[in-house]
Amino acid sequence: MTERESYEAFFLHPVLPRHRRYEMLRARFVEHLPAKEIAARLDVSPSTVASQIRDFKRAWKTGTPMAFFLEPSPGPKAQRKKPLIREHVVRLRARGYASTDMYRALALAGHEVSLSLIDQVLREEELPGLRKRSLDERERVKAELKPGKIPGLTEASPAAPEVPAVADARALQFVDGRTL
Repeated sequence: MTERESYEAFFLHPVLPRHRRYEMLRARFVEHLPAKEIAARLDVSPSTVASQIRDFKRAWKTGTPMAFFLEPSPGPKAQRKKPLIREHVVRLRARGYASTDMYRALALAGHEVSLSLIDQVLREEELPGLRKRSLDERERVKAELKPGKIPGLTEASPAAPEVPAVADARALQFVDGRTL
């Protein structure tokens, strides 16, 4: 069989169910062939052709025509959110934010995420559940959330103290006030 003949065979002898249905209905409504002739051409029973015609007409009348061809399933339209928020979630947990607080903080910073995504990041990072916070800690978080000034998210992170790579023993001071 030549390449050209194999292309022709694909259209004249469909194998895939949707393609067979399409060819049955095309033969009926475009070529105006009787069901028996269509059945013989596609090696199906005349009742199969009749039921396909019936189903097509019913679907057409309801305004939902049959799908003959597969539409590619759409992939994500935007970049995945998890890698973008992972660092923020870890930092906010270290600052004592609960999941709901993180949700509000991320929303203030323009990140639309769900609570389940935040919880998923916390689980993947193996961060423990938040311990019971003191009233001062809860008020601090509220105070940061109210104006939307969250350190490390909407505001610059506070500067970390400089720690020398090697301790200078000459700068050590003992409890009794002695130095080396």
